[in-house]
Amino acid sequence: MFYIAVACQGGCYILACIMNWVVSPFFRASLAKQCHLRYKIGVESINAFYIEIYQKHRKRAQNGFTLIAFAIECLESASTSPHKKSLGILILNSILGQNPDNQELISIINTSTNPLNILIKMVGSKNPQYTHMRLL
Repeated sequence: MFYIAVACQGGCYILACIMNWVVSPFFRASLAKQCHLRYKIGVESINAFYIEIYQKHRKRAQNGFTLIAFAIECLESASTSPHKKSLGILILNSILGQNPDNQELISIINTSTNPLNILIKMVGSKNPQYTHMRLL
């Protein structure tokens, strides 16, 4: 009886993994489309967001991590790659483009000086790693 229960549990786990592999890309692409992000870079942004949520969940961090918090964290972290910072900027641009009167986001950006400094540095830099940011 015990072996049957373990086999059923393993089967359910395998089925859940397969369903996640099949269904998850559609949900991520749908979220990118709702955020008015371009398809390839939008899905990449949402994938980075999902990875960050998963890592925070594994560390038992706070609940309620939002897309806005992810974008701000991408800009504030010193260890974040330039590409991930550009994803954060694209997310913020998309959210502000949808709702320019988003007072919560505007106040977060205004009170945080680090993202603005990073953005100015990325746009004004001649460093080749920031070329994609200047092209946006």
